[in-house]
Amino acid sequence: MCGYPAGVGGSMETISAGKPDELSTIRIAVIDDDEDIVAVLGEVLKRVGYTPDLYTSSGDALIAATSQEYDLIISDLEMPEVSGSEILTSVKRVFPLTEVIMITGYASVKSASDAMHEGAHSYLSKPLTSTQIVAHVRKAIEKRLLALDNQRLIFELSTTNEALQNKVKELAHLNDLLKQTQKDLVKVERLAAIDEVVVSINHCINNSISGIKAAGRFMKSIGNMNKEGVKALDTIEDECREIEAVVTRLKSLREAAPTEYADGIRMIDLKEEEENALTRS
Repeated sequence: MCGYPAGVGGSMETISAGKPDELSTIRIAVIDDDEDIVAVLGEVLKRVGYTPDLYTSSGDALIAATSQEYDLIISDLEMPEVSGSEILTSVKRVFPLTEVIMITGYASVKSASDAMHEGAHSYLSKPLTSTQIVAHVRKAIEKRLLALDNQRLIFELSTTNEALQNKVKELAHLNDLLKQTQKDLVKVERLAAIDEVVVSINHCINNSISGIKAAGRFMKSIGNMNKEGVKALDTIEDECREIEAVVTRLKSLREAAPTEYADGIRMIDLKEEEENALTRS
């Protein structure tokens, strides 16, 4: 590219600078095959507070701009090694949020339209002024920072939404556990009622069995019974033993081992005890 942009190559206008600490963190690349243009553009940006990387080789610039993310790239459009259009397309493919300003001395409606269609932030034709360059740079940086902020917010919202969904799943799981716990508590209450009934039944049945067995032993001791009578007394004793076995199984329900449920709650597993009782029978 030949010739200096007007207002850039000679005396520069007074340009108000931003906060140096903030601007120095903005990564800008200036690309032009003309060393003088690169030097002058670099000086304009430095006076404002930026610290740009300067490239006179468009090939080297392309490698750098696609391997590390810049906030802004200012590139000449017409360069013999790699064109500004190629740099624009390649950078946008790798880093879509990087802003690109195209500069050329060969202004045309078509080239401007093509550059904007490919994603260029703006298109500047020479002659340029320092004020014009800085104004476009600041607008491009503002757009870049806004895009990054939106990207961050979207990521945070996505993360928050995912966390909320996980919490909803946890609450649903806890709700299921609570329902199961309530059912188990009802079973335990019923078991407590059964326990009282079993104690009462045990007492009554044991008293009756003791009386029947005592009567049987007394009748056998008399000694004046025929075979049928003795056989009947033996049958009574067998039936008494069967009743005692049933009472023992009922008693085992009162001594059932507690099972651990959700959140450390310990309850009796009625289903398991029922299966154990059937096995023992």
